[in-house]
Amino acid sequence: MGVTAEGWAGAGAEANVNYERDDNGVWEFSAKAGVSPIVGGALGFEFTVDPGKVADTARDAADAVGDMFDGVF
Repeated sequence: MGVTAEGWAGAGAEANVNYERDDNGVWEFSAKAGVSPIVGGALGFEFTVDPGKVADTARDAADAVGDMFDGVF
């Protein structure tokens, strides 16, 4: 996960959204927007999603909930 910031001088505007999947199946998302009537800037962010790690986390959470119910009953 990351955040970007830029300062601009001069008139301009920019906006973009990007996404791609790498060779390992990891999705990478980013977005950026900015405006400068005379002086301004842009802000953006980026993050990655690894479907394998998401599935592992969901499985671990389901196991923890199951263990909790086993302990209660």
